[in-house]
Amino acid sequence: MSTAASARSHFSGRFLGFGSYFVGCLLCLVVGAGMSRPASLRDVRLHSSDLRGANLSHADLREADLEDQDLTGASLVQARLVRAMLHGCNLAGADLTQANLEMAQLSQVNLTGANLTGVNLRCAILMGTDLTAADLRTACLTAAQLRHAVLDGAYLRGAKMAAAILAQASLVEADLTEADLRGANLRGADLSGARLGSTNLAGARYDRDTHWPVGFEPALHGAYFDPRPKMRMEARVSVPWEKRRVSTEN
Repeated sequence: MSTAASARSHFSGRFLGFGSYFVGCLLCLVVGAGMSRPASLRDVRLHSSDLRGANLSHADLREADLEDQDLTGASLVQARLVRAMLHGCNLAGADLTQANLEMAQLSQVNLTGANLTGVNLRCAILMGTDLTAADLRTACLTAAQLRHAVLDGAYLRGAKMAAAILAQASLVEADLTEADLRGANLRGADLSGARLGSTNLAGARYDRDTHWPVGFEPALHGAYFDPRPKMRMEARVSVPWEKRRVSTEN
């Protein structure tokens, strides 16, 4: 068995309160003199661990269960977190630059002031997540679920948000310059004071509860008024940690 495979087998159980230093030591496997590479922590379960300021950069955390962990100020640069469970985590001030969080579960997460530049959040679930003042420049949020998320003052310049669900989300004074919001659901969203210069709103939906910057005419920018009553549908989300049905807006 390879060194990396052996480490994965040994450390893929439950870590109970080992602290950020010990966990950090597991992230690099020494391979030869002066050589190291990130350890694979795929499918790992971390519970009751203090990971504040931990260095998890480049770590393979695909399908890992990090629910309710304190990762304040942690470094997750280019980490692989596809389908990871991060529900309820505290990631305030964390650095997730270019991390891959496709289809990850990030509901009720604290991401205030986090660096999410170039992050991949395609089809991720961020319901009720706090992204106040987060840096999401050039991030991919295509088809992401952001219902009730807070993005006040967030930097979303050039972000890819086509087909994203932003119903009842708060984007007060967010910078959406050159963002791609084609086909996005903006019903009930609050975009008061948001910067919408060169924002692509073609096919985006809004209703009477959507708030726009003063003087902004959404119809002139390709968005269309959708007065239909709110309808809900049941959709199965194919993720390993969640078998039950979740409710999403049509």
